[in-house]
Amino acid sequence: FKKKFLFFIYNIIFFLCPKSLLKSKKFPKRILLSIWYNSKIITCPHCGLSSLDKLPSNKNLNLWYNTIGNTTSVNQSSDSFTERTISQFKYLKKNIDLSQVRSCLEFGAGNGELSQLLKIKYSIETTAIDISEQSIKYLKRNNLIDHVEKIFPKNITYDIIICSHILHLVDNFPQIINKIENALSSTGYFFIESPNINSEYFHLDGQDTPYLWFINKKVVDYISKRKNNNIIDFSFFGPKWKDYISKGIKHEKPTQLEDSIIFRTILGISNINY
Repeated sequence: FKKKFLFFIYNIIFFLCPKSLLKSKKFPKRILLSIWYNSKIITCPHCGLSSLDKLPSNKNLNLWYNTIGNTTSVNQSSDSFTERTISQFKYLKKNIDLSQVRSCLEFGAGNGELSQLLKIKYSIETTAIDISEQSIKYLKRNNLIDHVEKIFPKNITYDIIICSHILHLVDNFPQIINKIENALSSTGYFFIESPNINSEYFHLDGQDTPYLWFINKKVVDYISKRKNNNIIDFSFFGPKWKDYISKGIKHEKPTQLEDSIIFRTILGISNINY
């Protein structure tokens, strides 16, 4: 009860406070988190995709991702990459022939680290999409990113589309999947890394996440069947949800555990089975 009452108070503060002030000043995370106030998680019986029953407005989401919701660092040098980015690059190199990839689009790019590394190693033409004004400024200054966009470019296709820890945060998941499918070349690959949502996760309140969509292997299976794409690989990373939630254990090492907190997958035309 105490938790719900406090969230109600945070929501009132958020409602009354001028949004320009929320954007320009540093406010406690709980106040901005209140855009998820009183939301519950529901699941589609057909595709297995879960979402909040009440999604925050696009205006409030934009505010979130331009303030405390943008956790991407834009201060690293182009020759210094995170362990996650290096691991993702090795994963792509292992599962697909990157020498045949000519163009990539990174959706929800943040600082576009993976695109930068693909540019350095394989001279791939890079396009980055992000909603954060801070990220866009950084990406436009970075000479390893060829094109920077706020929305999907029209009538252009890519050999690989990257979605790293972003699909659970978009305002309209089905619409974004449609746009990604339309933007993939006929031999293109769709790389996804995302929180791996299972039954352990649903013990959390929707307002604690703060996610909008809740993705797992069942959802990926559904996406792959829409366009008859193969799942080239599907792998798990990190600790179990119960250890992450109750013990605070954090790592992104490969595992064989289906209740790990992260999954990584590639969809494409390959005949390789996972």
